[in-house]
Amino acid sequence: MVAPFEEEDAALGEREVRAIVRLLGAIAEGGEDVAARKRRLMSGIAELVEADAWLWAVSRYADKNGPPMCVSFLQGGFDDRQVGLIMEATQDPQAPAPDTEAWMREIARGTHVSRVRRDMVSDERWYGSENYRLYHEALGIDDYLYSILPLQAGMFSAVGLHRKTGREPFDDRLRRLVHIIVSEIPWLHRAGVPEDPGDRVPGLTPRLRTIFGLLLEGWSRKQMADHLGLSVHTVADYTKTVYRHFNVSGQKQLIRRFRVGSGFDLTGAVKPERGDEPG
Repeated sequence: MVAPFEEEDAALGEREVRAIVRLLGAIAEGGEDVAARKRRLMSGIAELVEADAWLWAVSRYADKNGPPMCVSFLQGGFDDRQVGLIMEATQDPQAPAPDTEAWMREIARGTHVSRVRRDMVSDERWYGSENYRLYHEALGIDDYLYSILPLQAGMFSAVGLHRKTGREPFDDRLRRLVHIIVSEIPWLHRAGVPEDPGDRVPGLTPRLRTIFGLLLEGWSRKQMADHLGLSVHTVADYTKTVYRHFNVSGQKQLIRRFRVGSGFDLTGAVKPERGDEPG
């Protein structure tokens, strides 16, 4: 495990500093909404560190021993199938992620931390885990670099950068580079946080948390059924349970509750299904 990030360890060359300045200048010039600015910024950071995909999420832990569950999510570079696998990988109690415990210890520090995968779990545990076999091999994504900032009790913002299987892992220099950038941009972490902090999310079972995440991504019942290998009838029962849990009438209302303010585009994002409010 690496020591907590120290500012004096973050010396970078002129080329990196100029790249950071250009990136921040380009973002400052934009007149987009928060979500569009975040997408531009995250795409720029991904390009700087040569990442193949990125995500920004606000998440909370279900309990002190359980995995985190995202309540707001933006991403670039992942297709729908990969997003579904990510949701499953974080919530599978039969094949838990081997780095969850280490991340919980880091977040418990209560400070901004930036880590690469090797900081969190050994190669032996990572590649030998059922979670890796079931999900990361299917994703075609291996190494990661995460920068995480606690927001409030049990809730945190996470910036994630990922590389495809077979590529060189992120190194310590890139970890420092990402940490410096996201440390100086507080709105990246705090703007667009949903009004609902997800206090009721811990009351969902792991399967329902997966359904909840996919519903927030705008997936239809058929998409979920096909991806999860379930019947549409079973998925319909699960979605109704999620709606009752959050006291909403349907998918659009659920998305408005958790995604309004984060730039989630409702137009065409959700196919109307029985139980959704009109409009």
